[in-house]
Amino acid sequence: MATFRSLFSKAVGLVAPVPVPTLPDLIDAESKIGGTLFGEAGRGIQRRFFLDEGDSWFFSETATDPTTGRKLYSFTIRYEILPQGVLKSVDGKGHVFITGIELEHLKQAVALYERKTDTELYAPKRTKRTESAAA
Repeated sequence: MATFRSLFSKAVGLVAPVPVPTLPDLIDAESKIGGTLFGEAGRGIQRRFFLDEGDSWFFSETATDPTTGRKLYSFTIRYEILPQGVLKSVDGKGHVFITGIELEHLKQAVALYERKTDTELYAPKRTKRTESAAA
């Protein structure tokens, strides 16, 4: 049975408040979009690419056997943005500064990530707010 509050809200045209996503929710959504930047992932492969709360970019890939669910492999690459350059590590090991084509590819991935997350995640929300404010 409907409550007085819900009936009153409908009668005067009030809408329920939209839940505000948390920072972890946003990072998760962005990382899924970022994972699509590197081509189609095969069946059982999950890719993520995202900026953490600080100055580090992460790319991770995990492959799972689709029939058994057994993890086949997993790795994470961290690109830490420092004043002296971009420090790369794989699974926390082998810290090296990247240069040349790898650095250019990272810059391109970051630019594409920013465009895609803006258009696919944030622009639709701005559009909805603008439309509701105009109504």
